Formats: sequence, structure tokens, C-alpha cells
Amino acid sequence: MTFQSDNCQADSCKVTEKEALQLPEKTNIYQGSFTIQYRENNLTRSLSFRIPADLKATTVDTITISR
Repeated sequence: MTFQSDNCQADSCKVTEKEALQLPEKTNIYQGSFTIQYRENNLTRSLSFRIPADLKATTVDTITISR
């Protein structure tokens, strides 16, 4: 899983983890994109998404994505 802020487009600004994404404190989750990369059969696939700014989301300590 990867998060990349809209404020920085360089690869060095991406936060990438295999199982749990640890974002730096005060990261604005509404100003960036998330990408989940996974394998299905013999293909590598990815899903990218943004959290809409008008969505009133509650952040939690951990978000778990399982197969």
C-alpha cells in the first residue's frame, strides 16, 4: 500500500508499506492518493483511490486489508 501527497510528486515522498501504512503525524489524508498493489493469478494489479474532501471520515490507528 502506498500514499503519495499532492504536495510532492517525487518517489521519495511516497509512504509505502507491505501490511500496515504508517503515515507521518498531521498527514492530510484528503490531499493525496492511496494505491494498493496485489497479485491475482499471475497478474500484478493495482487499485488507486482518493478520499473525497467532502467525506467526513474518522481516522483510526489501524486499517487492515485482508485477502
